[in-house]
Amino acid sequence: MNKFTQVRAGTRARRMQADLLIRNVQLGTRADAAGYGEVRAGALAVHAGHIAWLGHESALPPTLQAVQEVDGRGGWLTPGLIDCHTHVVHVGSRANEIEMRWAGAAYEDIARVGDGILSTVHATSKTFVKSSTVI
Repeated sequence: MNKFTQVRAGTRARRMQADLLIRNVQLGTRADAAGYGEVRAGALAVHAGHIAWLGHESALPPTLQAVQEVDGRGGWLTPGLIDCHTHVVHVGSRANEIEMRWAGAAYEDIARVGDGILSTVHATSKTFVKSSTVI
């Protein structure tokens, strides 16, 4: 038995329902406060918008019945949203925008007068085009 499976000794196993079963995945977990964990060759079942079961695919409850089953093709499932991206060094300043925001300006208003993210995108593009060297 692993820590993700729940077994009741001496009781008849109930049929477990799932709307979605994702098999053949690596599960990223928050195993404990010390750090991240992983479950290799895992599976995850979802029912009514909530995780109903997760663990090693070999430990799937035999009574689990899923409406839809998906092969995760060995990919990773992780808790929450992870938006991994990097911002390169940018040129320009957007310091004046904070006062505009405090005064109640919407982001669209700030962009309309030439400020906002596009101002630093344009300044960065001009700078890197002039100073970049292709190796």
